[in-house]
Amino acid sequence: MLRISVLYPKPKGAPGAGPPYPLAVFTGGFLVPSQSYFTYAQHLASYGYTALLYDKLESAFEPLDDLISVSMIGELLDWARLDPVLSRIADSSRTFLCGHSRGGKLSVLAAVGDPRVKAVFLADPVDSTVWAPEGPDFPSAIAALQRLPSRTVPLAVVGGGVGSDCAPKSANYRRFYEFTGGPAWEVLVRNAGHFQFLDNQSALQRAICAVGPVDDSRVRAVAQAVMVAWGEALRQQSS
Repeated sequence: MLRISVLYPKPKGAPGAGPPYPLAVFTGGFLVPSQSYFTYAQHLASYGYTALLYDKLESAFEPLDDLISVSMIGELLDWARLDPVLSRIADSSRTFLCGHSRGGKLSVLAAVGDPRVKAVFLADPVDSTVWAPEGPDFPSAIAALQRLPSRTVPLAVVGGGVGSDCAPKSANYRRFYEFTGGPAWEVLVRNAGHFQFLDNQSALQRAICAVGPVDDSRVRAVAQAVMVAWGEALRQQSS
């Protein structure tokens, strides 16, 4: 049910810089192909992470629910630990979850229940909305953050200021930031639309969600800079 791409660093030869590298898993938005986030994985690999991109086999008519989707993230971490090849370059006990749109929601839901996850980065995340309402198989990630009894999830979030049509205020990046109990960053790209975080937008995506006046490449540059800075800050604290 998954198609997976793996990117990892070239050994630098410096002490402590070799494998296994911290594992970063990037989860994309609903029906957005993983190749739309390829530069994010490249950026992570260039900073010393083994990065996984993946595509779920689902459609608009047969979507996978959130619980199944979250379990898949856990299975990716298990695979990274057990696979004889991947385990040599990826340390799943130091996992960094990243996600855009619905992928941000899924990353949070996976993180709150898995101590292997040390940090989370979200690009314009979207929680439960009227178009994807909360239900038994579609829990709210924001509610999950509120219910955490003790373990906190260090979280960095970058939001788009022109995304209210696709990321309503009741479920957008600000809500994730407000209910994070642990260390957190919030960055707003005021003139960015929801799909401007992608490497490439389709005509349909541009029609569905508003596009701001800022260049797409600048939106990605900000998001990727925050992503690796957050990961590095948490990695330094845990070393």
